[in-house]
Amino acid sequence: MPLSERELKKAGFIIKKVAGLEIFEIEEFLGKGAFGSVVKAKLKNSFVANLSFAIKVIKIDDYENIRLEEKRFIENLYGKIKSCCPSCVVNIYPEYIREDFHEGDWDYFYYLVIVADYVPLTLRKFKGTLKEVLKIGIKLGEDCLNQFLKNGFIYTDLKPENVGIAGNLQPLILDIGGFKNLERFINFSKTLSQSRYRFQATPLYAPPEMTQALFSSYSSSVQYAKDYFEKELKDGRGTTYQLAATLIEPLTGQRVDFEKNLTLFRLTEYIEDENLKKLFQRALNQEREKRPPLEEFVEELQEEFF
Repeated sequence: MPLSERELKKAGFIIKKVAGLEIFEIEEFLGKGAFGSVVKAKLKNSFVANLSFAIKVIKIDDYENIRLEEKRFIENLYGKIKSCCPSCVVNIYPEYIREDFHEGDWDYFYYLVIVADYVPLTLRKFKGTLKEVLKIGIKLGEDCLNQFLKNGFIYTDLKPENVGIAGNLQPLILDIGGFKNLERFINFSKTLSQSRYRFQATPLYAPPEMTQALFSSYSSSVQYAKDYFEKELKDGRGTTYQLAATLIEPLTGQRVDFEKNLTLFRLTEYIEDENLKKLFQRALNQEREKRPPLEEFVEELQEEFF
C-alpha cells in the first residue's frame, strides 16, 4: 500500500540524522513491513548514473537486546550466508550499518539502518512465462534455499516481494531478517516472549507448523519452533511449502483472494499441466509429512519441465 507523507518524512528525518548517511538522497518509498520501512536512495553528487541503493530503517522500539542482536547478526552471520551462497543474497554494506535513537512527541524508538543494493525487479512484479518462473524457482530452491539448509540456516520469510531477480533470472533474497540459525533462535528465545522475533514470517506464505509457533503462547511457540528447526534442517519440507507458496501466484497470474475463496491451494486449479498441478498440491499440503522434501520437489520440477 502507498506510504504516507508522514512515513516518508520520518524515514527521511532518520536517515538525515544518522551519522554517515548524509551522503544519501531519498528518491522514493519502496515499502513498509512489520519491522520497518525501505526507501530507494542515491548518492549525492555521484558521477555514476542509475546507481541506487535500498535503505531499510528497522524500528525496534526499546528492546536493547534485539537491537544489539540484529546488529551482531548482520555484521557476523551475514558474511557466512554470503560465503555459502554469494549469488543468492543481496549485497549489503556493513560500513553503513548505523544505530540511532529518535524521540518523538509521543514515542521513542531505536532504529537500525541498513544499506543494500537496490534490485528493481522482484518476483511479485515479474511477468514471465511459466518456464521462466519455474526456472527461477528451481534456482531459488536448488542453489539458494537448499544450500542455506546445508549450512545450518533456514529462511523463514520467503514471499514474492522478498525475492529479487537479477540477470539471467538469478533469484536474490532481498530481506536478510528472515535468516535464522539455531544460535540466533536460542538467543532470541532467551530474551523475548514475542514469537515474531523468533520467526520473522508472513503467515500467508508460511507452512502451518510455522504459523502454529507464530500464534501460540510463549512456552508452546518455543517448543514448536525448536521442533521446526530440527525437522527443517533434515528434510526442508517447510521450505518446500514456502517455495511453492511463493511461486504459485506468479506462476498462475492470480492472487490470493479470501473473499473469493482463492487460497494458495485453490490457485493450483489454474495450473493447466496436470503433473505440475499435482506436484504443487503435494508441496502445499497442510500435513508436513505428506509434502516432498525440498531436494525432491526441486528435482521433480527439473526432471518434468527441463
